[in-house]
Amino acid sequence: MNNLKFAFRQLVKNPGFTVVAVFTLALGIGATTAIFSVVNGVLLRPLPYKEPHRIVTVLHGGWNPVAPADYLDWRQQQTVFEQIAAAQYWGGTLTGRDKPEAIPGLSMGEGLLELLGIEPMLGRTFAADEFQPGKNQVLVLSHRLWQRRFGGETNIIGQTVTLDGKPYTKREGFYRTLLERIGSLPGVQSASAVNHLPLGGDMWTLSIGIEGRPPPLPGESIGAGFRVCRPGYFRTMGIPLLKGRDFTQRDTLDAPGVAIINETLARQQFPNEEPIGKRIAFDDPRNNPKWLTIVGVIKDVKQFDLKEPAINEVYWPFSQQPDYLQETAGHVAYMTIVVRTVTDPLNCVRPIEQILHNIDQNLPVSNVASSEQVMANAVWQPRFNLFLIGVFAAAGLVLAAVGIYGVISYSVSQRTHEIGIRMALGAARHEILKLVIHRGMLLAVLGVAIGLGGSLLLSRLIRTQLFGVPATDPLTFVSVSVLLLAVALLACLVPARRATKVDPMEALRYE
Repeated sequence: MNNLKFAFRQLVKNPGFTVVAVFTLALGIGATTAIFSVVNGVLLRPLPYKEPHRIVTVLHGGWNPVAPADYLDWRQQQTVFEQIAAAQYWGGTLTGRDKPEAIPGLSMGEGLLELLGIEPMLGRTFAADEFQPGKNQVLVLSHRLWQRRFGGETNIIGQTVTLDGKPYTKREGFYRTLLERIGSLPGVQSASAVNHLPLGGDMWTLSIGIEGRPPPLPGESIGAGFRVCRPGYFRTMGIPLLKGRDFTQRDTLDAPGVAIINETLARQQFPNEEPIGKRIAFDDPRNNPKWLTIVGVIKDVKQFDLKEPAINEVYWPFSQQPDYLQETAGHVAYMTIVVRTVTDPLNCVRPIEQILHNIDQNLPVSNVASSEQVMANAVWQPRFNLFLIGVFAAAGLVLAAVGIYGVISYSVSQRTHEIGIRMALGAARHEILKLVIHRGMLLAVLGVAIGLGGSLLLSRLIRTQLFGVPATDPLTFVSVSVLLLAVALLACLVPARRATKVDPMEALRYE
């Protein structure tokens, strides 16, 4: 107890030291707690599945989906895994209650829920015979959808819900009418549609052949991102058309097939040729392919990852794509509507919903977002990483500033006796200030120089998290250096000014 009383008296006697020490400890404890919370939530906390450390995802080349035939062969022949199951993303329009709603889901194969160790809160999962064609009209609802859409009704088991109750088979007329009406809204400059929005999280890649060239060797095929869009898409998105023309309403199923490519594909495959007029195909060029004539070249667009260079891309007009015109499968039955406005784009959501409702009251408007929100969703992970890095960097900067202040302030206070002697011998106060600041700032400048050198060497570690900003940004380095030097200057001035105001005789008695 006596030791605690003595320590408390010392803290009260030296308030400056006390504030610095307490602040440093508080900041260190807070930063450590924050780091552990993030690491625990992101890395340590297990996934909510049975034995998650034993679950792996298998993809072609670590990226592409597995073909159904390959999956069936693997399931029959593999001896490595205890269980194997498959699933694909699926979506549908839920109608019959309130307003129609587009819902995401999974179309899964037999055994997936058992593999994950998921047990239903109500009812049961799928029976073996329900995976057979014609017997698969059953659903398992997520807890969130059950609570939000059905109010958590416990008698939901056995009820009938309607999904995709009215699929469109003559879609060309539907989209043309819809886009014409949207384009006539006040404040709307243009409207169009695309199957996958840039940075929307989905990317299809297919191999292409070029007319007049020999088929590529195995493993050397020409891959290209595949997009389906309607006329006016590039103008609406602000994507420059570098050569040729856009798609038009005349590009129908009965017209010659056309395509638009990006500048990367044009540069790589037609470096010394005019790409306009050349023909490409997604089919095997040796087996009566459907040739597409290149009618335009657009500027590159980052479709999936801002960090990586643009890939080859081919755009195909919606009205020449039979699957998008006729099929009802989720991956081809939906298009993303894009609208360019002169006002806040979110103000057009309600009028667009009304237009769609007037055309068909069973069709929903879902996943509404501005371009800024789409960008934010695409870069949430690097942005979150940089936010954490920024928080820890700010904490480190504050700790460094507090440490510099504390060390230099203590160093100056230890020279109070020396300052008293100099003043007793006739030294002027401005000379004392100059001496103290010179010695203190010399240490600070040396420390900042060493720190800058270390930062330049370590900055490459965060290069992959930055977009449009160099890892060695001069403004950042200069700003931090000026801040630390300003803190050091303040740490020199405060105790030095206090020491110069003390009577020389009292300073001589200082220990």
